[in-house]
Amino acid sequence: MKKVIEIRKILSLTQQELANLLQVSRSIINLYVLGKRALPNSTTIKLGQLMIAFTNAKQNKNQQVQPVRLYVEEENTARLVKELQQKATECRSMAAKVQQQLQAMKEQHQLLSFRLTMIGSWLENLPGGTAGEKARLHYEIQREEISRKLIPFGLPEQFTLQHLANTLLNNAAAHENALDKLNRGQV
Repeated sequence: MKKVIEIRKILSLTQQELANLLQVSRSIINLYVLGKRALPNSTTIKLGQLMIAFTNAKQNKNQQVQPVRLYVEEENTARLVKELQQKATECRSMAAKVQQQLQAMKEQHQLLSFRLTMIGSWLENLPGGTAGEKARLHYEIQREEISRKLIPFGLPEQFTLQHLANTLLNNAAAHENALDKLNRGQV
């Protein structure tokens, strides 16, 4: 326990950086330092290797603190790059699916609107009489059914899907922008 604190302070590592280096969570390091939990065997081995490397560097008067910090930073950067790439890909994939839904919705709206217009046109041209009234009633019922079917494909619903697709694409662009900055070393 004392060695962990000593190494962490000498190497100027935070608990999180040490946890990343040992590939455990920061809470495990914290619980170990507080004496509330033992380190897993694999972590103890890595800690031993780190202590040996530190001791060797100290004996050789070759302060290898910077390479250790660089390793932690490189590992964190690689993980961040992977996460950003994955999130950008997920956002673009979801946006493509939403745009497909939107296209299908627009096509369905167009088809139902055409049917509604066609029925309206037929209603105007129906002859009078009993047969005409029965046909008019039949077409009125169809017009009401089509009008109800149009509701979930209306312009507000289309606008909502378009907004969702745009948001997903903006999120993907933001992830890609962060990834670009990271690759150029601006972060």
